Amino acid sequence: MRSLNLDQLRAFVEVVERGSFTAAARELNLTQPAVTHQVQELERRFKVALVERFGKRAYLTQAGEKLIEHARNLLEEDTRTQVMMRRFGDGWLGRVRIGTSMTVLMYLLPPILRQLKTDHPQLEINLKAGLTTTTLQMLKTNALDLGLCALPIKDTAFETVPLFKDELVAILPAELGHIPKRVTPAFLSRCPLVLGGEKSALRRGPPAEAIDGVR
Repeated sequence: MRSLNLDQLRAFVEVVERGSFTAAARELNLTQPAVTHQVQELERRFKVALVERFGKRAYLTQAGEKLIEHARNLLEEDTRTQVMMRRFGDGWLGRVRIGTSMTVLMYLLPPILRQLKTDHPQLEINLKAGLTTTTLQMLKTNALDLGLCALPIKDTAFETVPLFKDELVAILPAELGHIPKRVTPAFLSRCPLVLGGEKSALRRGPPAEAIDGVR
């Protein structure tokens, strides 16, 4: 059996709601014979009469009463589907998966994400916090769409766009004394030192065992 034709259902519903084929034709911007043909095709498909004419008015038959509710539901679902697809076509409905560090997630992203959700409420944003190495690996496996990472990234598989510069500072005890204006690796090597994880992109220096302190 052939699938239902939504144009025929729409013509049928308009005839019922407007009360006549002529009024339905005006609403659908069609000729009256075209609307009549659509309804007749629907009746031939089901092999039953759906509407009866009394003068210029059209009335539902018993079969038409059964069909009208289903027809309206199908047309409403068709409208919802078209609206949903148009949103995808606009490029702002869907999901974007972003990988970043916990620091960026906590201090930089919140106002940006709030504005993005205000401007595009249908956009679903999934966030994954982790080290740069983890973010890059997830990008390679298509588990993420976008990564906010520490530079440099030398892997040519990625396209990088610098967004901002973030100054790194050393926090030292006040009683240490003789702190140079410019902290060098040589100076830090003589101090107890707390570093990020071994795979952190910000940790580029001597191996952990060569540094006096904890990590």
